[in-house]
Amino acid sequence: MTAIAYFANQFADAQGHGLARYARDLQVALAGQDGLSVTPVAGWSSLPPDRLANLKRDTGLRLLPTGRRGTAWGWTFLRAPRVEWMLPAPVDVVHGVAMGYPVATGKPLVVTVHDLGPLTHPQYFSNNRPG
Repeated sequence: MTAIAYFANQFADAQGHGLARYARDLQVALAGQDGLSVTPVAGWSSLPPDRLANLKRDTGLRLLPTGRRGTAWGWTFLRAPRVEWMLPAPVDVVHGVAMGYPVATGKPLVVTVHDLGPLTHPQYFSNNRPG
């Protein structure tokens, strides 16, 4: 059995479209494969408590104790703490979706490219992000 830490902040987002839908659909597809154990991981959640509890129960979602800003800061500047250090069970591979910053890991890292729009039509994308 291959254990995958599936990192996608949008997985726990209250928005049900765009990257949130994509992250959830991809998690379902991965979890449905024989020989894979998939643990969704996110640095934060905007879900109301009842929906977050249901998502955790249904998928095994783990929210990182470093939170949204702590995760981004630590991984960007320190390359730590590694995602696998913050999970209760060992992982073999880390799979990232929507990489807004590097994922700190010592494990093999797989990144899914889900949108080539910024490369094919850069005029429609901006470097401005809300804080």
